[in-house]
Amino acid sequence: MGLYSAAQADLDESGGPWATICEAHGHVVNHPTLALAKAHLGDPTGWCETCMEEEEARGR
Repeated sequence: MGLYSAAQADLDESGGPWATICEAHGHVVNHPTLALAKAHLGDPTGWCETCMEEEEARGR
């Protein structure tokens, strides 16, 4: 997982200035605050669609 300043990483900032990225699947989610972005880093199954699908396939 990665945490980026959307502006510095040349990402769309329309959803917020901070972005979490699932490096394995390329899914990006923007956040309005750095604290919220940090909170999302630990569990990509809550925001990365592919991670969610993989978790569901494992029956969790």
